[in-house]
Amino acid sequence: MSHMEEIIKRLRKEKAESEATAAEAEKEKADKKKTDLEKGRERGRRWASEAHYEDLKKMAGYAPTGIGGFYREIVKDYAPTEERGISDMASWAKGWLEGVKAFWEEVESQL
Repeated sequence: MSHMEEIIKRLRKEKAESEATAAEAEKEKADKKKTDLEKGRERGRRWASEAHYEDLKKMAGYAPTGIGGFYREIVKDYAPTEERGISDMASWAKGWLEGVKAFWEEVESQL
């Protein structure tokens, strides 16, 4: 095997390792985002189950226009202290609102 063939072989191996590492990191990031979304949903449902009727109705019908600020407000106002360091604030807040809306859909017709 020539010197150039050895270099090509080494570079191919490094490329495959690099791509595998990048794919792993991307999967880990996606898993973390999903986890934050699920934590938000759980917290949203819990909040909804304890909320006053007027607050629940207001949040269940809320359609944010300025998403960034809205998500920051949800995290600031509703995230438990231990979850305020979440990696993906927007996913958590989106999940929170989804949890509130899902709870409302379950109970609205029974009220």
